[in-house]
Amino acid sequence: MCGRPALIRTLAAAPALLALALVSGCASLDGSEPAAAPSPFAAGAQAVYEVRNAYNGERIGKATLRFGASGALLDGIDYAEPTAVGFGTTPAAVSAREFNSAGELVRQRRSDGSTTTFDPPLRVLPFPLQPGTRFRQTVTASAAGQPPRRVRLYGRVAGWETVRVGAGEFRALRVERDVYLGDQAFNRTETARREIDWFAPQLGLIVRASEDSQFDDIAFGSGDEGGQPPPRRGDWQLRELQTRPQK
Repeated sequence: MCGRPALIRTLAAAPALLALALVSGCASLDGSEPAAAPSPFAAGAQAVYEVRNAYNGERIGKATLRFGASGALLDGIDYAEPTAVGFGTTPAAVSAREFNSAGELVRQRRSDGSTTTFDPPLRVLPFPLQPGTRFRQTVTASAAGQPPRRVRLYGRVAGWETVRVGAGEFRALRVERDVYLGDQAFNRTETARREIDWFAPQLGLIVRASEDSQFDDIAFGSGDEGGQPPPRRGDWQLRELQTRPQK
């Protein structure tokens, strides 16, 4: 049963939270590395990540993952998509993401106070994690004053890697997602976001996350000799775990 009675006692004693961050590892029958499956952190626990600009290594600040009674909040991201960093625009970076108890993305908040809600919630990690697993999803993104958008996600569990971050060294499963935001306009293609998480079963948490995005600027026509419109890139952000969950 791989420790299941203990897991059941934990679930009964504390609120179940964030599959985004959680795991109990079980030894596999063939002796390979264990699959990752969700298990909860108690409400009030939190983990701290260092946030850096992956283009130049510059430190941006800290993001905090806080667990509550019905989900979790990742705050302090300060991540700008390419549509928020163009010439003459007022930046409105993604500042926080809210997850339900299954670890799915329910909504995200921006620095200008606006929110985007995903229906159904956007899947982040396809538990139980197994190398080679592929997953996909289509959801509706809604924001006040804007028409609903069709968001498409294509993901896969790539395999095991050894990851060293401020909180230590871990064996982690690399999970890759390509997310298409459905926000195309007459002058550009839709934003394509590339997300990579490294999930450590030993700790039950994402210990490293990479995120970047871009669109093609159709307004500038053929931007190179190959006849392709030039890409416009947003932030490329790297988040690494510095402090393990504490209450």
